[in-house]
Parts: sequence; C-alpha cells; structure tokens
Amino acid sequence: MHGVFCNSSDEPAHKILEMQTGALTPGCSKLLIYDHIIPQGGSSGPHMTTYDMTMMILVAG
Repeated sequence: MHGVFCNSSDEPAHKILEMQTGALTPGCSKLLIYDHIIPQGGSSGPHMTTYDMTMMILVAG
C-alpha cells in the first residue's frame, strides 16, 4: 500500500487494515506499507511539502 494512509486518522486507517485480513493467509502473506511519516509539530521538509501540493493540485486532496 502506498499513499493510502497519507490523510487518514487512526480509526479509518485501522478499518482499512482490518478489511485486508480476509485476503491474507496466515504464515504466508505479507502486507507492505510504504508511506511518509510526518513528525508532529515539526517541519515535514521539502519532499513532503511537494507531495502535499501535488495532492492538492492534481486530485483536490
């Protein structure tokens, strides 16, 4: 999963992950999450700022 949790709070993110469990096989499947982590109260840096602007411009996010 990439970019799925970028604007989700804990509850919707938890629900999305719960829905994935039916598709996973215990002991065999792996769930990979590749997303950005923004520090609380700190600067997100130029990479995250560009990502945010792209989301706002391209998909009205």
